[in-house]
Parts: sequence; structure tokens; C-alpha cells
Amino acid sequence: MGGVCPDCNRRWRPAPGTALLRQLSDFLAHPRSGPLRFRGQRELCGTCWRRRARQHYGAFNNPGHLILRALESLPRDRALARAWADEAVRRNPGLAAAYLVRAQIAGAQRDWARALADCDRTVALNERDGEAWFLRSQIKLGCASTLKDRARARELEASAAADLLRAAALAVGSTRQAAGDEARDPVALLEQGRVLMQAGDWAGARRAASQALENNPTLIAAHMLRGFCGRKLGDFHEALADYTRAIELDSQHGRAWLDRGAVKVLIAYSVDEPLQAAAGPPYRKYCPEAVQWLLEAHVDYDKGAHLDPDDDSAGLSLLELEIILDRHKEAVARAAEWWNRIPEPGKRMACAWLGAIAFILAGKKERHWAQFREHLERNSTTPAWEPEQIDGYLARVQKEGKCPPARLADAQRVHALFLSRYRSSKEASP
Repeated sequence: MGGVCPDCNRRWRPAPGTALLRQLSDFLAHPRSGPLRFRGQRELCGTCWRRRARQHYGAFNNPGHLILRALESLPRDRALARAWADEAVRRNPGLAAAYLVRAQIAGAQRDWARALADCDRTVALNERDGEAWFLRSQIKLGCASTLKDRARARELEASAAADLLRAAALAVGSTRQAAGDEARDPVALLEQGRVLMQAGDWAGARRAASQALENNPTLIAAHMLRGFCGRKLGDFHEALADYTRAIELDSQHGRAWLDRGAVKVLIAYSVDEPLQAAAGPPYRKYCPEAVQWLLEAHVDYDKGAHLDPDDDSAGLSLLELEIILDRHKEAVARAAEWWNRIPEPGKRMACAWLGAIAFILAGKKERHWAQFREHLERNSTTPAWEPEQIDGYLARVQKEGKCPPARLADAQRVHALFLSRYRSSKEASP
């Protein structure tokens, strides 16, 4: 017990007799939804711990704050998000946003009946909620894909198409209305931004998130949304600022650390690629400034993986980055660790691909990485990872000319096998 507080950076020691109390208080009791994890308790000093506890329990007094907590918890902990949403519904049964969050959770769990019921309730409470119409269309499509009765499936697909058109019309209308109304509820603006993001309107979603932040600068979900839109629009430094601000507001937000690491990788490539394209000699694989950005991204990925140990994308991001940084021995250990932890088939395909390349470039014998290659050969699952970074890295390795030809040839064969699965899945998708 004791150490350096991550919030105030001061060294602290627990008072005599409080060690057991602090261990027990690591689990705070939700009033009605059972015990919920309150992360980072044992690392905080007494002052910061009390501040966190006040913030934690203060949210129970405001259903709007409960919804914000549910939205922020949804990417990393569905059970926690469900608890916040259930508490919001209990306190205000007429709050449409609470039903919408519950529908998102049920849809992710493929519980189509519950998700559709919550979407119907949301639409009944607020017919102008574009996100509810959009989500209902996606849930109907998901439900239709599981039906054996093709007539009923076609009926659901037609209904989903009508819902999607209604969502698009509402999103356009709400954007125009928001342009002249600066006093909008930040929660409503955030929901509007999420609808526009799902429709692919990155600029519109970023404007909605910015308007929400004007009314509530501490809204972490809005910073996360605006950062994601900035990444899609190529404004990497603005996205970096948003993710940094989200981390300042909540240093335990694992997704913010991971997304900031991803932005730093994009900045590294944006710095390095013009130099590689120049006529002069290349800077080994990456220029020094790009290497520094990649090293900082590794720190962020590592922090995010520590905060969200169940997030498979964190482990794959670290594995990919360690390969790119030529840390092949570290990548071998990472691949062996995550190969036994990743259950999702698409990400398991990506782990087999990255693991095989890491083992090959580290000089391991074929018997050590044959299981990865065999997994890629036996399975036709859609890979849940983009190949561009490793594709570019192998091209740089070949251009550099320092990798033994046999290793490079094996790595390229494994990469070609992964690309065949990736491209065939893309061609098969509608």
C-alpha cells in the first residue's frame, strides 16, 4: 500500500489501520445493481480517493449524468454501462437515452428481442431521435440475418430500410437546427453526433461534438467522439488534443489511451512518408521523429492494455507496433501471451498472422510458428485487422536489405496468406 498518486503525483502513505478498509472499498456498492468495480482505488491518495468517490456517487442524483456514465462505460464494460442505464430508467422512466443505451448493449449481445423493445420505447418517447431510428434499423437487419423464415426476414429488411431513411432525414434536419441554437442540451448534441458518425458524416459529427463541449467542456464522450472524427478527417493533431484532454479528465479511461496511441502512429507515418518519398537516401526504416512518435504510441498502448486487460485490440496493437519497431523478441512474447487470451475468431486470425511474422523475424525455427500458419490455412474467418501497416513495414524491410532473405521470404508468404483471407472477405461482403 502507498506509493505515488496517479492523479496528483504526490507520494502518500495510508494511515495506520486503514489498509484493510481501502482494500474492501476497492469495490463500491451500486445502490441497486450489485457491486461495481471502482478502478484505481488502491493507487490514489486519500484526498483524490474521496474526490473520486464523491464524483462516483454524485452521479446517482442526476439521470443525465447516469446516461453519460453509461455511454463512457459502454466500450469497455457492458455490465457497468447496463447498470448505469438501468439506474437512469429507474429514476426517470421517461428518459429516452437510457433505453437507447440498453438497446445498444443488447444489440452487441445479439439479444434482438430486448434490443428491439428498448428501441421501440425510445422512438415512442422521442420520435425525433435519429440515433434510435438508425439503431433500430441495424437491429432489424441483425435479427433478419438469423431468421429461417425468408418472408419474415424480407419484411424486417424493408422495415429497416425505412428506419434508416428516417434516421438520415432527422440527422440532416437536426444539424441545421443546431447551427443556430447554441443552448442545446449537450447530451442531445452528443447523441446527434453519434448518429452522424454512424452515417459516415465525420464533419457533421465533429461539429455536434464541439457544440456539446461548448456547453459542457468536461464531457469525456464528446472529446472521444471529436477525436475519432478528427482521425477520420486527417486532423491528427486536433484528435491528439482531444484524446489528451479525455485522459486529463479521467486517467483511468483505457480506450482514450489506446486511441491516443493510434493517433500517434498516424502522426509518425504522416511525418515519415514524405521523407521516404523524397529522392534522397532513406532514414533506415523510419526517420528519428517518426520513431519518437512510435515509441510514445507504445507507451499509450501499454497503458491502455493495463487499464483494459480484456480489450483484445490493445494486445494486437502492441504486438503490431513491436514488430514495426523491430522489437521482435518482445513481439514473440506478446504473441504467445495473447494467442491464449483472444477468443474472437477474427482477432484470433490477426494474432496468428502477426505472431507468425514476429516469430519469423526473430529468427525462430518453423516448428515454433507452424501453428500460426496452420491456423491461417485452416480457417476462412474474416480477419478483424487492417493489413496496411505490416504491408508497408515489410516493404521497408525489403528496401533496407538487412533482413536475411529466407526470413523475409517466409514473412512475405505468411503475409500473402493473410491478405488472401482479407481480400476474399472484402469481396464477399455486400
